[in-house]
Amino acid sequence: MMPPKTKPTPKAADQTSWADRVRISDSSTRFTLENLARQPIGHRLKVSEAMLLENSDQWSRCMVGFFPGYKMPYHAVNKIASRVWKQCGLELVTATANGFMIFRFNTEENMHSVLEKGPWMFGGKNIILQQWHPRFRFDKNKISTLPVWIRLHGLPFPLWSKQGLSLAASMIGRPLSCDEQTYNCTRLEYARVCVEIDAALPYVQNFEIDSPLLAEPITVTVDYEWKPSRCEKCHVFGHSCLSIAATQPTSMDKGKGIAELASQANTNPSLPIPQDPPLTSADPSSSNVPLPTIPCITTHIAITTTTDPPSPSLPSSPTTHCPPPSLDPQPIPNTIPISSPSNPSPITLPAVPHAQPDLHIPGNEADTFHQAMPHVVLDNAPCQESKMASLSTTSESSQTATTATTETFSNFIANDDASPSSWNTWGLNSLQKQNTVHDWTQKNNLDIFGLLETKIEVTNLAAVQANLAPSCWHFLSNTHHTSHCRILVDWNSQKHNLIYEDSSPQWLSCKVITTSSTQPLKLTFIYGHNTPSERTLLWNYLCQTSIQNIDTPWIVMGDFNAILTAADRVGGDTNWYHHQDDFSNCIRQSELITLPYTGLRFTWHNGQHGDHTIQKKLDWILGNQCLFSTWPRAHSVFQPRNISDHSAMLIHLQTDSYRRQIPFKFLNLWADREDFLSTVSSSWQEQISGNPIYQFTSKLRLLKLKLKNFHQQHTSNITSRVSQAQSAWYAAQIILDADPTSSVARTNERSLAHQYMQLCKDEESFFQQRSKIQWLQLGDRNTKFFHKSLLHRQVRNKIHHLTDNAGNIIQDQQKMSQMAVSFFEQLLAPTPQPPLQDDITLLYPKPISDASKTAMLLPLTNDEIKVALFSIPDNKAPGPDGYNAFFFKKCWHIIGTDFIAATRYFFTNNSLPRCVNATRVALVPKVENPSSMNDFRPISCCNILYKCISKIIVSRLKSVLNDIIGPAQSAFLPGRSISDAILLTQELMHNSHLSNGPSNCALKIDLRKAFDTVSWEFILAGLTTIALPQCMINWIKICISTAHYTINMNGELHGFFKSTRGLRQGDPLSPYLFVFAMEGLGGLLRNATQNTTFKYHWQCKQNSITHLCFADDLMLFCNADTTSVGILKSCLDKFSQLSGLNINHAKSFLYLFGVNRDLHHEIQQQIGFQ
Repeated sequence: MMPPKTKPTPKAADQTSWADRVRISDSSTRFTLENLARQPIGHRLKVSEAMLLENSDQWSRCMVGFFPGYKMPYHAVNKIASRVWKQCGLELVTATANGFMIFRFNTEENMHSVLEKGPWMFGGKNIILQQWHPRFRFDKNKISTLPVWIRLHGLPFPLWSKQGLSLAASMIGRPLSCDEQTYNCTRLEYARVCVEIDAALPYVQNFEIDSPLLAEPITVTVDYEWKPSRCEKCHVFGHSCLSIAATQPTSMDKGKGIAELASQANTNPSLPIPQDPPLTSADPSSSNVPLPTIPCITTHIAITTTTDPPSPSLPSSPTTHCPPPSLDPQPIPNTIPISSPSNPSPITLPAVPHAQPDLHIPGNEADTFHQAMPHVVLDNAPCQESKMASLSTTSESSQTATTATTETFSNFIANDDASPSSWNTWGLNSLQKQNTVHDWTQKNNLDIFGLLETKIEVTNLAAVQANLAPSCWHFLSNTHHTSHCRILVDWNSQKHNLIYEDSSPQWLSCKVITTSSTQPLKLTFIYGHNTPSERTLLWNYLCQTSIQNIDTPWIVMGDFNAILTAADRVGGDTNWYHHQDDFSNCIRQSELITLPYTGLRFTWHNGQHGDHTIQKKLDWILGNQCLFSTWPRAHSVFQPRNISDHSAMLIHLQTDSYRRQIPFKFLNLWADREDFLSTVSSSWQEQISGNPIYQFTSKLRLLKLKLKNFHQQHTSNITSRVSQAQSAWYAAQIILDADPTSSVARTNERSLAHQYMQLCKDEESFFQQRSKIQWLQLGDRNTKFFHKSLLHRQVRNKIHHLTDNAGNIIQDQQKMSQMAVSFFEQLLAPTPQPPLQDDITLLYPKPISDASKTAMLLPLTNDEIKVALFSIPDNKAPGPDGYNAFFFKKCWHIIGTDFIAATRYFFTNNSLPRCVNATRVALVPKVENPSSMNDFRPISCCNILYKCISKIIVSRLKSVLNDIIGPAQSAFLPGRSISDAILLTQELMHNSHLSNGPSNCALKIDLRKAFDTVSWEFILAGLTTIALPQCMINWIKICISTAHYTINMNGELHGFFKSTRGLRQGDPLSPYLFVFAMEGLGGLLRNATQNTTFKYHWQCKQNSITHLCFADDLMLFCNADTTSVGILKSCLDKFSQLSGLNINHAKSFLYLFGVNRDLHHEIQQQIGFQ
């Protein structure tokens, strides 16, 4: 029976009428204003004080800020303030039309806490902050009062109260507040208060207090944490009429360059001529900055800058303001006029797919670039500035060049490689400069070069080109975007085919195809604008272009007018501004790598003398990862300056034809193979006669041969295997899709899928291990990241050249290896020194206790050996045998018994074969572009078996060191931290710059090659003095005296020699033995300072502090008198004689405080430091 039908419930209809829809609701009137009558026209609006104060509470938690003389964009201020003050309760950041910023906080207390921490700087710019009040006027031209934090030094303690601080602060301005430490009297060096200063009154530097309790007045010194500029004429803050009058050009001169003013000055001597160097990459407030420059390109990659001789009355180069390139689409001709001296007519180049009428570069849509093909020669617009850059290919003739620079590098340039060069020529209109550039290209055998800042007019371009290169050469320029030629690129058309891609006033990009090679090379020549805002377009271009050229070798070279770090400049403005981070951010985002270089580090010189000299590295050569994958040995040369204030740049591209013998290294990915453990087990079943160490090491050698074959069969050329497996799997999927019912196709597809996934995992493991990335533990398919990290690491650690003692540059791999081996043989195995004759008992007066001796001689257990092994990180660099800790841990159930037996054999028989104690020395650069062996830090990579033995000794030795080592040392010791010594040193050096304090002396001592030169005899004699058990001394002696070294040079092992002194950086035992050796200096100082003629540093006398050690660096303290300093020097000399540790005078410094000039000179002569 069917259920009765029910009517569906009708859907509620919208019952609102048209009248309801237009009826005024509360929500529509919540912002309605009061209906007041209109005010009379022409009358002033009168507002009562009560109305102004009625709503002031909601604004009392707001502070107002502005930048004097500068307007920072709102988004930048909002970003910085939100990042720094968000946790302080910042709710909102708004801006007014005239440049004021309003910062609203959730409470007034949080706002005061931010003001208390001031003064603040945003992006290197001072921001004036104060709390809003009803009488505040938003007019920068009428800021007559400002809050400023000051420090009162010498304020009597009775005045450290609210009334006293207010009274003292009123001497400077209107008192506002003090910080918490001043209020609670927890920092007594100075009282910190905030006062409102008046622009009409001068700054108060000090004032006196008349005290009825003292006969003489008390002087209080005032330090301003920030002094805003004030105008003595207008009595307002933010500008100075005097400075404006001195620098402001007259209205008739605005828009004219220096050259025009100089021209007028010749006829009108009353016109001022600017004398300061023009601004380039520094902050606009900087007075000394580099001049604009021009790069040039050759087949050996080089960059050059040429300049016309400066007028005696003018600076070396005028500042030219270049407007940013237009982003509007421009028509692109079908042909690119490429001119040569003999054929000025346009030449049609092959069609370039990038050259579309509306070129769009994918990425940020707001930064879309529209590029046009430049009329290289036919543009009749006048030209104002340019630079030079070049590209060339080395031929056999370059190998016979006569100059040192050419001779050095000619043998390393393949004849079929396109090696560009560049030079900022700083003008190229004079015939002298043209001849110099011509000779430079011939001398370096360049086939492609770029010139920057040439300043050539378009009508004169063909004539200049005729003087630079033969008729078979062609050239390109960016005159389509500028009135003068900024970038000029020349190339030998008989050897290279150069295809234009895009350009702007700041760059010119082209693609080079060599006649003898099908591998294209993209070149981008750079001449960055002088102002940071104009260079933003350049950074955006590089970031977006890097995405399009991932698979194409790409070189970016030229004058960027920017530095990467503060170390890239000497002299001038030392401040670091926020815009200077743009270059490094661009390099990081575009994943470009700086080419290793030789020659000059600072590529630009301002041409001044003495303290006015400024040097910067403004010229750079960068490459993408594909470039270094194609030419692993690519490097560059920055030549000495000639006709320009910039260095010429050469790039050498060469294939790595040298086949080195790659040493064996265990790959972690092998352990995941199914037949790996069976391979290890088969080697371990071999019967070998001999002692346990010999058996163990022999089985490792047998396994090494099997693992090499294993690698050849399964994991060699891992990236190619992955690609092939992927193709095979894709093909199997297509076959399966065509015949889904085939069991053979299904099985084959699953098998190939498993094989592909395993190879992907192997590839990721391979690059992770090679890249040495330790912090990344999780993630899926990080192969690309690991590969990039490996490439960066290889480029950074690659040794391209070394300079010998005679100044000759060595680039041959074998000669560099011989030079490295010879250096370390002289360092680690010098002529044996006579035995130690001195009695050092007084240096180590504390013998160890009997209980400690008993603990050190406890029987060795299997668990102790296993714990020592498993405490070694898996991916630590292996020793010469190639096995890392991961291998031993993975195969512990197979090899553990033999490993324990070998370890026990050492402790029972005091025997350690050299194959176990061999060390692979890795050369880690200490500086950028190292050129000598002293620029490398030798890190010893020891075999795992030896590391395990060393760790067992350390575990027993370090328990007694705390009783032996004095409090002056805190590095490496359990329960101590080196930061304690750092904080104590800062406390002792605090206020040492003041001239009115007590006389003090501090010595910062650097020990030359400390770990590598310490005497074994001194260490062993000291261990005997503290009554260390003889068996422990024997174990330590065997560990340090049987070490053998082999040098790792660019992945290849060279030499094998025994050392006679030194401790290995990388041996677990070395830090503790070195700390023990340094305690000998403490004993010498302790005995010597008992002399009554020695005077302590005034803060050190109570605790008898004479020195603080920071591993191989130390600080010495005493009173500033010749007797005390002489006692310290005699202790250092005696310690050097005993321990073999010598002072590095070049890196050691003398600090004297509160002494006159004569005493300062006398002590400096006595100690011999700077």
